[in-house]
Amino acid sequence: MGNERMRKWIITIILVSVCFVFALIAISKANKAIAGQANAKYVSEKKCYMCHKALAKTHETSKHALSFKCLLDNNQDKNPKCLQCHTTGYGKPGGFTDIKSTPDLIGVGCQACHGPGSEHIEIGLSKEERKQKININASSECVKCHKIHQKHIDIKSK
Repeated sequence: MGNERMRKWIITIILVSVCFVFALIAISKANKAIAGQANAKYVSEKKCYMCHKALAKTHETSKHALSFKCLLDNNQDKNPKCLQCHTTGYGKPGGFTDIKSTPDLIGVGCQACHGPGSEHIEIGLSKEERKQKININASSECVKCHKIHQKHIDIKSK
């Protein structure tokens, strides 16, 4: 009985060690993606569409892409609180500034979730290097705008 118990402990230790190694690898990849974006700037969404045509076609009619329209309809297109979530990169290097200067960053585009793309689109990068220059797993970005119990301003009374 003692040998059986020892065997189970060894197997448990091995399994925990393997899980730990996989966790370290995942953390390392996430840190590389974040580090790869350190100096990146926002670029025209058209640059994303050049390689990601199928995604672009789907995105063009999405609620994210059309989210700026509600600001225009309610005269809130210059409200900084609204622009943070209804544009791409507002207040950040290369991000949305106004309709005339940065029309390609109106609405919630690719980079709103995946981060600034200037380094991702550099010529001569391998596929793996490109992945390190953009936030592939962007689900953590969602909560910046889609907060539970977040209350929008009352645009009807303005």
